[in-house]
Amino acid sequence: MLAPEMTLPAALRDALHPDGAVRIAGLRNLAPALLAALDRPGPARCGDDEHPDVAAVRERLLAALEDPVPDARGYAAMGLGTLGQRAVIDAVAPWLTLANDDADGTWLRETAVIALSYVGVALGTSDADARARVLALLRAAWGASWPELRFQAALARIEVDDPQAEAELAAVLAEPPADDAPAHEQQLRAQIVFALGHVARLQPSTLDVLVRALDRLPPHDLLATELAIVLAAHDRREGLPALRAALLRRFDRDRALEALAALGAPDPAAAEAALRLLRPWVPPITRVRAAYAVCRITAPGSPAARRGARALALHAWHPRPAVREAVADARAALARLEGQSGAAGDRPSPTAPRARPGP
Repeated sequence: MLAPEMTLPAALRDALHPDGAVRIAGLRNLAPALLAALDRPGPARCGDDEHPDVAAVRERLLAALEDPVPDARGYAAMGLGTLGQRAVIDAVAPWLTLANDDADGTWLRETAVIALSYVGVALGTSDADARARVLALLRAAWGASWPELRFQAALARIEVDDPQAEAELAAVLAEPPADDAPAHEQQLRAQIVFALGHVARLQPSTLDVLVRALDRLPPHDLLATELAIVLAAHDRREGLPALRAALLRRFDRDRALEALAALGAPDPAAAEAALRLLRPWVPPITRVRAAYAVCRITAPGSPAARRGARALALHAWHPRPAVREAVADARAALARLEGQSGAAGDRPSPTAPRARPGP
């Protein structure tokens, strides 16, 4: 959930403003501001007894479902979903079948799916009827002809833990894309990989599909990087060439370093590339990630591992607290891994925190 851009009183005030842009900003911030006031991550169900403004927030959002401005209606629906208001389910169901092929229609179709995913997550298994309705609507969105519905439904079904989602998403990746596939089909495949990356433990058959999809791509392809990151999180090494290639791209190298460290597979070529990221002009957080990755993918006591350990020691005195904290996290993870290795006698599962990949 995004942090609110304004306080709850300001959002309540602006949600009634006659100016559309101001009103939209207020509606967009109502749910995040309420959850921030409750110090609760969202999506989450909020009862009227938990905060004096819960009822007012709900009424503002429900009223805005009839707002003449489509953007306002969409943000109201997402706010209601974020707060676990099951009334949003029937409210947005007709939006999924809107026939108008314009920006407003696309917006409302997409926000309907997002709102359904939010309310599904917020309610969880506490309301079986609502959950069944959400799953049915999301599955219908997945089967629709509108590209934006399939795109949003891919992630939404994973977020609400649809038991059928993993197999159906993997089935799309299992089919090789046509050479002349439209852009929206390529975007859908990328979204599917992103969505599957949110599954704590994928089925072996799904991982095999990801490997075959990776084999069809050159290592430097951006989708290959995403596939490799998901595979690395499941201790699969087939994506190592793609992770090495990603170390050369500024905007991918941090996530590639984290994936390499999580995998922990010995890889001299990746270690050599990671060592080059210890240079002083590289951002310090990246240098810490590179040092940790080197320690994970090289033999203990090797020259490369010693260089990685020295880099961590050096950055332990960095003036920025975030860098010092990153070093402390890296050292603690290495200590846990060493202890587990000594106790179990084999390679332990990685425990260092990993950044969540973006779409």
